[in-house]
Amino acid sequence: MAQSLLVLVVDDDPDNLVRIEAALRPLGLTTHHASNGIEALDVLAQRRGRHGFPGIVISDLKMPELDGVGLLRRLQDDDKQLPVILVSAYGDIEVAVNAMRGGAFHFVERPIDFEHLRSLVADALASRQRVLAERKESADRANRRLAAILFADAVDYSRMSHRDEEATRLQFRALQRDVFEHQIADNHGRLVKVLGDGFLIEFPSVVNALRCAVNTQLAVAMRNAPLPADRRIRFRIGINLGDVIVEGNDLLGDGVNTASRLQSLAEAGGIVISGSTYDQVRNRLAVKFESLGDQQLRNIDEPIKVYKVVEPFPRL
Repeated sequence: MAQSLLVLVVDDDPDNLVRIEAALRPLGLTTHHASNGIEALDVLAQRRGRHGFPGIVISDLKMPELDGVGLLRRLQDDDKQLPVILVSAYGDIEVAVNAMRGGAFHFVERPIDFEHLRSLVADALASRQRVLAERKESADRANRRLAAILFADAVDYSRMSHRDEEATRLQFRALQRDVFEHQIADNHGRLVKVLGDGFLIEFPSVVNALRCAVNTQLAVAMRNAPLPADRRIRFRIGINLGDVIVEGNDLLGDGVNTASRLQSLAEAGGIVISGSTYDQVRNRLAVKFESLGDQQLRNIDEPIKVYKVVEPFPRL
């Protein structure tokens, strides 16, 4: 895991930079370098990830503009858990010890024992990896929620588009505007995104999601009725109640993936739902269900119970 992290080496002596980077090469690490503390801050800002700088810092104590202690203080203000290893001369040991009390991970004395340095770097990288993993896990927990997810996919869209791409796209956009967006609004949903020829939609409850699905399929069928069979865009719809990860306006995670896989089990113009959805809606709306048993969905670890909404659909 540590090999995926970076090492920033900060030293105003180019020869020292070369020697330290050469000493770390056997560890298979990616290194960056800076000639002083100011330059180091720029590198750190450019390389910063979502949960902090993905690596550690090795810094000389004595440098122009911003020395090692000053850099350490600046880094501590931003991220107290960022490991900083200081490199000191013999006369700077007291300063280095005080710096450790102020938050430095460790220090090495010149002339550098590179075997010792590699050991410290490995420990610092392992520590950093744990911190970043904990931050990611904490952020994921904070950004998770239970959601009702509807995934709709157009049937035979590629074939229709191949024959007349512009007309097919215009027809699809009209269905999005006049049917899907209307039903989404009526049922207090949110169109998360359009995925080529499909829709990812979130609802506050599975009742809203199923009502939207049923009324959408009825409205699409009415729009298709006057058209020849080969010009009708029909949709498969899958609905799932599950855990999702929120990233900005987007939704990710197993809850979304399950809804996406479910729609592939539906017939053209049909609706299938997960067992978790069925448990919440079976006595709430005037629709009938047919069990499709346990289904193993692609890229979903465990089989899940799946139900088909029986046609003809009532208007809800």
